[in-house]
Amino acid sequence: MPHSPRTKGIIQHFVRLVKMHTEGLDNDLQVTNEKMGQLEATQIDTNTKLANVEMTIAHIDKSLVALLRQFDEMHANTNGGRDEDAEGNWDDYVADTEQDDQEAPNRR
Repeated sequence: MPHSPRTKGIIQHFVRLVKMHTEGLDNDLQVTNEKMGQLEATQIDTNTKLANVEMTIAHIDKSLVALLRQFDEMHANTNGGRDEDAEGNWDDYVADTEQDDQEAPNRR
């Protein structure tokens, strides 16, 4: 059954609207894909920079460990090879500061 001229006009109108909408969606999809490509490139660049920072930190950590070992060896050598009890030193320090601090109320 053939369509009337009015029905054909309505169908053509909606076909044009659907085509325009589809073209708009295609353009939006193209722009989105371009932006996604830019974001992916940025992410790859950022990951590369992050990996370089992590490698640098690993080298710094190794250097710090080596320095700490040398300081420990120097400390052991200055103590004549004996390792003093660090907690005992802390108690002496706390006792000294408490004695010094007894004059604090008089200063106020």
